[in-house]
Amino acid sequence: MLTAAKTVEDVGTVRRIGMPSREAFESEYLATGTPIIIQGALTKWKAMTAWTHEYLRTTVGSKRVALSVPSPSDDRTYHFAAEDGKVVVPKLEMTFADYLTSLEETNQPQRRLYLAQTSIAESLPELTRDFDVPEVIHPESIKYVNMWFGGDGNISPLHFDQLNNLLAQLSGSKRLSLYDPLQFDALYPRDSPLEHMSQVDIDRPDYDRFPKLRGTRRLDCVLEPGEVLFLPAYWWHQVYSVGECMALNFWWKPLLFQCLLPGALSLEALASLCPRPDLWRQSLYPTDNGTPLDAATYLRSTGHASWLVVVFLAIALEVQLHRLATGEAQGIAPPAPQIARWRGQMSRALTERNAVFSVAEIDTLMDGIEAFVFQR
Repeated sequence: MLTAAKTVEDVGTVRRIGMPSREAFESEYLATGTPIIIQGALTKWKAMTAWTHEYLRTTVGSKRVALSVPSPSDDRTYHFAAEDGKVVVPKLEMTFADYLTSLEETNQPQRRLYLAQTSIAESLPELTRDFDVPEVIHPESIKYVNMWFGGDGNISPLHFDQLNNLLAQLSGSKRLSLYDPLQFDALYPRDSPLEHMSQVDIDRPDYDRFPKLRGTRRLDCVLEPGEVLFLPAYWWHQVYSVGECMALNFWWKPLLFQCLLPGALSLEALASLCPRPDLWRQSLYPTDNGTPLDAATYLRSTGHASWLVVVFLAIALEVQLHRLATGEAQGIAPPAPQIARWRGQMSRALTERNAVFSVAEIDTLMDGIEAFVFQR
């Protein structure tokens, strides 16, 4: 489960496990939003041994690919910019064969170019026969499969993604620093549309400018060839390449509780649904004013669409479950089947904006969650 931040020295590590069953992965790690490194998941992949420079030059060398360009102030770090309210990633285009040549010419500045987040299906479909979707997830769940390929020393700055992620390391190593989503404010997200990017340089922290960073907790790990990292949606991460580095990642949609994390709520602009937007950020954590339950009650009383009511009830439930898990609230959680039923109704509301709920359904759901929150 997610844990509260402690001190700046509070650094943990990501646990390694053998290949779990899909059921065990979903219940123990996906459903709890817990990062984990899986060993032995890539033993059947042809890509593990076949993807040499020679093979790639022969197979996809003529394909044109877009390469990320490093920051003007730091040739190791790749950056995002904002233009006209949109995220822009500076790119340079060349053939895959020319990019391989640039990697081989170690004294050339092109070595700092990075083949980042390149869709296999769209740009390099010839490579799809060389790997499989890891067995812990349903192949039909996958939204994107991307290649990440570059030289030693590349850095992807601190950010989070809106999707669950399996990162499969093929060659070289990746060193990662991870921060859980509940530390959203302490990592000083940038202004929209770059709110998934942090303002903080965690390698050279400025505690005078970013004092909340002093109270954060992070997890560190090194991902070796043949290993797979499960990186839950909305977990902040900074990634360092060690040696010439190649990886694939598999992205799929977040679960309901992940859609209610601070980063998700910010990105999805659910604040606009709150009758008192000025209290929205406070309502992420129960206070005396402006709680999610207050918002649900207000919307219900004024006849707003039922799915909006359920959104705020969902937030109230997840906040209370988190408070119980961290000892911030007293009481006993309802049985797992009851939580599953509640989440099922909420998921319907979140995924189908026109979902119709009867007055009785809404009132029963509201009464149950209200009783749970107040331990009646």
